[in-house]
Amino acid sequence: MFTNQASTTSAQRVAIILNSSSDWDEWIEVVRTKALGNDIWEFVNPATAKAELPTLAEPSIPTAADINPAKALDKLSEDEKEQLRLLRYDYKRRITSYDRQKAAIGSLRSFIQETVSRTYLIYTFRCESPYDMLVALKQRSNGPGTRNGTHQQVQQVEEGPESAEY
Repeated sequence: MFTNQASTTSAQRVAIILNSSSDWDEWIEVVRTKALGNDIWEFVNPATAKAELPTLAEPSIPTAADINPAKALDKLSEDEKEQLRLLRYDYKRRITSYDRQKAAIGSLRSFIQETVSRTYLIYTFRCESPYDMLVALKQRSNGPGTRNGTHQQVQQVEEGPESAEY
């Protein structure tokens, strides 16, 4: 006789903790996934030189001078006023994105400190940004390919030699 028993399987959440250099590849991939999901990886990628790192800049609110520098708001034509309204609508979208990214960068800072062991935590102190934390942790754990270079080698084979390290 066949019985249909419902089997329950539940996914168990596992936190990846940076506890030794052998944890680097998995740990940085979790950090990268979190940062990509919040559109901030370009601001925190430890493989980017600090001088080349983009900065998150707050957008400025459009003014009449952006449409026509020679006219005040009350002197703009109807077409120019419509153009300004469109720029302000776009500004609202950009400021919302900026606020979300700024909050995500702050949140990533906490996430990094919550997912490193006590041994590694000290390397996050006195860092001005999550980028600085990741660079310090990367240097401490000897960076990509810490398991005999396997992660770096696999990535280069899959993506070509120009693939970015992290």
